[in-house]
Amino acid sequence: MGILVTGSSVGGVIFPIMISHMVQSTGYPWTMRTAAFIILGLQIIAVFTIRPRVKPVPKKMPAGRLAAPFLELPFVLLLFGIGILTYGIFIPIVYLAVQGFQQAHMSEEMSQYLISLFNAAR
Repeated sequence: MGILVTGSSVGGVIFPIMISHMVQSTGYPWTMRTAAFIILGLQIIAVFTIRPRVKPVPKKMPAGRLAAPFLELPFVLLLFGIGILTYGIFIPIVYLAVQGFQQAHMSEEMSQYLISLFNAAR
C-alpha cells in the first residue's frame, strides 16, 4: 500500500487517489515518474509566473552572521522540536490507511481513500 501525503490543498486530495490507482495499473516506477513530471510541470509554471511584489535589494551577509542562530540554544531546541513535530504529524497519517484496512475492516480500495478524505477535511 503506497501512501502519499502532500498537504491539504487540491493536490493532497488528488495525488493519493492518483498514486493508488496508478501503482495498480502501471507499477510503482512509472507512477513515481508521472508524479514527478506533474510536479515539475507545475513548478515550471510557478517559476515563470510568480513575480516579487517589491524589488529585492541585495545585501552582503558574512558567513558568521548566517551561522549565528545555530549557536543559540533556543533556536536549536526549536529546530529539534519542529523535527519531532513533523514525525508526530506524518507518521500517524502514513498508517491511517493500514489502520482502516486492518482494524476497521474496510476494503483495501476504500482504505486508500482515507488519506484523501483526511486531507480534504483539514
